[in-house]
Parts: sequence; C-alpha cells; structure tokens
Amino acid sequence: MQKPIVILGAGHQGNIAASIFELSCTRKIIFLDDNRARHNVSGKFLEYSSFNPEKHLFHVALGDNKQRKKWFEHLLSNDVTFISAIHPTAFISKNVSLGKNCMVGGFAFIHTNCIIGDNCIINTGAIIEHDCEIAHNVFVGPRATCAGEVTIKENAFIGMSASILNKVIIEKGCVIAAGAVVTRSTEVESRYFGIPARKRE
Repeated sequence: MQKPIVILGAGHQGNIAASIFELSCTRKIIFLDDNRARHNVSGKFLEYSSFNPEKHLFHVALGDNKQRKKWFEHLLSNDVTFISAIHPTAFISKNVSLGKNCMVGGFAFIHTNCIIGDNCIINTGAIIEHDCEIAHNVFVGPRATCAGEVTIKENAFIGMSASILNKVIIEKGCVIAAGAVVTRSTEVESRYFGIPARKRE
C-alpha cells in the first residue's frame, strides 16, 4: 500500500500540489491547515505530529515564502520524509539536482546542470535554463524565465512572466515583480520592477 501524503496548506498552493499528486499516483491526500473552514481539512498544522512519519509522506504547500520556510524547517527538525510534487508534463533534465519538498508545475522546464534547493516552487510554464543555481525556499512564478547561469539566492520571489538574463545574480530575499526584465545583478532584500528592472525603495 502506498503511503498517504499529508499536505500542510489547503489553499491554492495546497490544491495545486494535491492535483499534481493525483495525476501521478493513487496515494490518499490529507490536508492540514490552521483555517479549518477550508475544504477537506483534517486538522491544524501542528497536528502533523499525530501522523506516523514511518507511514506517511509530507509536503508543505504554502505560497508565502516565510510561512513555507517556517513549516518546512519545523518538519525537517522532526525527521519526516518529504515528497516533491512534480507535474507529469514538467521536463527536468537527468542531471538536475532537485531538493526536498519542491513543487514543479505543468510544462515547466529545468534544463541541464541546474541545482534547485529545498522547498522551492517552480510554477506552471517556468523555464530554468542550463547551469542555473536556485537556493532554498525560492518561489518562481508562472512563465518566469531564467536564462543560463543565473543564480537565485535564498528566499527570493520571482513574479509571473519575469525574465532574468544570463549570469545575473538575484540576491537573498529579493522580490522581482511580474513582467520585470532583470538585466543586472540585484541587491539583498530589494524590490525590482519594470523593463529593464529598477530597484524601488
């Protein structure tokens, strides 16, 4: 019998993850969320401890980087086994390193020699070209594109349809707005908007 999957988060990201798992396996899905009003919620986040880690797999599905990091690290310290949600239409090159608890959406492409850290979301139709390095806890929005040899550091947020040119470094905690085109490396924990992207205070 396949181990059930306990998903932390029953909002949009949780339902996306569940739909991916349903396409690729027949495992039972159990939702946990502090908002008990959400559909099919079996308990609050902290109730994950009531599920035997030897008999269940776990996936943290929260779109907010800070909350996803918080709960991923909490579960990691308690030795649970994570499962990544990878859509069957996603392309991931054989020599890609993919971390724990990642989500890769439909028609996303992750090309050769890329490194993807733990707890990352690579959304629908995103393109990660060759030799990119994406650190832990990064969110890459739908149809965002990273050209070759891009580095994205921890906790960054890349908005929908943003483009990052070759060899650009996106520093820790940066937010890149939807549709922005990043032509130069960024500063730590800054926000960038526009074409070409410019820092806003």
